[in-house]
Amino acid sequence: MLRFIFGTIIGSFLCLVSQRLPQKISVARPASYCFDCQTPLKPLEMIPIVSILRQKFRCRHCGSKIPLETFLFELFCGGACWFFLTEYTFENCWYLFFILSVLVLAVIDYRYLIVEMRWFILTSGVILLAAIPLNIQIYWAHPLVIVVCFLFLQIVLPKSIGLGDLWVVGFWSLFLSGFELLLLLFIASLTGIIYAVYHKKRQKVLPFLPFLFIGLLFIFVRRYFFQF
Repeated sequence: MLRFIFGTIIGSFLCLVSQRLPQKISVARPASYCFDCQTPLKPLEMIPIVSILRQKFRCRHCGSKIPLETFLFELFCGGACWFFLTEYTFENCWYLFFILSVLVLAVIDYRYLIVEMRWFILTSGVILLAAIPLNIQIYWAHPLVIVVCFLFLQIVLPKSIGLGDLWVVGFWSLFLSGFELLLLLFIASLTGIIYAVYHKKRQKVLPFLPFLFIGLLFIFVRRYFFQF
């Protein structure tokens, strides 16, 4: 239970990060506030999950709707901490950090259709530096394969994938086997197609990172179960 509560607190902060970074607002100041009426939130209005449910997904000051994705963000982070920290090892913490940092990228891409490179560079540096002493297997040749595939794809299907997505997949490929890379792209493409078919009349530009995130999450969960 404590793992879950800890995760929701992290999720609340990361949700704030995903809202403020693309708008170039400091994550430290000002304190949390309603994005509609700009009213600062009181401590009882910032309890992860609980406050949203108590307020029935509405701001107590202006009545504006609190997005469902905020609730799901905190809930997911709580669940991720509960799952990955069943055993408190540095490797499990590495996987958890990886997943949560990617979650922020995916949510930003979903909202604003951009890859937040400042967050990507910062978290990627931490992930890579931490992987070396943990003896996480690194496939140094995989990013080159990804670049070659990207160039070929640009010839066959121009503008089918953005440069930001290339950076992300290229970096992730350092830690994925050949089979896992194929699995990642298959799951991302499949979920992306399903989403596109369902939203074909509502959304012309499709964010790809959320679907890559689904694939990566599946792979990490699969790894976790296979190690037992």
